[in-house]
Amino acid sequence: MHFLPTEDHVKVSGRTIFRDNVRYLGYSATSISFCFTGQKAQAVIISDPADWPEEHHAWIGIFINDATEPAKRVELTRLRQTVDLFESEIPETVTITIMKYSEPEYAICGIEELIIDTEELLPPPAPKKRKIQIIGDSITCGYGVEGSASDELHNTAVENPTKSYSVKTARALDADFEIVAWNGKGVISAYIEEGDQADDSCLFRCSTSTRTPAAASSFSTNLLLFGRNGITRGSSRI
Repeated sequence: MHFLPTEDHVKVSGRTIFRDNVRYLGYSATSISFCFTGQKAQAVIISDPADWPEEHHAWIGIFINDATEPAKRVELTRLRQTVDLFESEIPETVTITIMKYSEPEYAICGIEELIIDTEELLPPPAPKKRKIQIIGDSITCGYGVEGSASDELHNTAVENPTKSYSVKTARALDADFEIVAWNGKGVISAYIEEGDQADDSCLFRCSTSTRTPAAASSFSTNLLLFGRNGITRGSSRI
């Protein structure tokens, strides 16, 4: 059976845009989770890799149940691709999470549909008692955390928000979380080259050629954390 990633089917974590029956995942660590009993699950995911160099492709992680390490990481290399999420020789009841690793500054990640080998999805995972929102920049979203200090260019393949203090903190507190962060865009300053002015790239990028303001959030938080800023040139407008 095929299912749309609507909120009656999935639990949404982080900021997303649901447009034309596609759920676009925004900031790093934004995810959807769903539950089912069966032997196989897949997702149809869209992206725009042709518009970006390889080092700026979108990446996702697939998590099964309460695992803190992904069962697999997937580079989105096609406009529309079917990703195997789970497969078992016997029916199992599992919770599957699709988490966006890369930032909204780069290639998009839109979940078009979920495909399972049984007739119905189970209710989505229940919300946790604690909720935390974390706002910050590169250290918050896991920018380059698996890369090397000698890397000259950012590569989304070495970005991993689950190794950032933000996700680690939320997991330690057993809290639902929403991260609003990407590299170089701090709470009070932003990285710019010498002589440049900060631009409008803090706006959320969706499937259109123009930028769309960041998705509004109904997330009601118990705790709000502001991540650190790099000591760089900045703009008071950011």
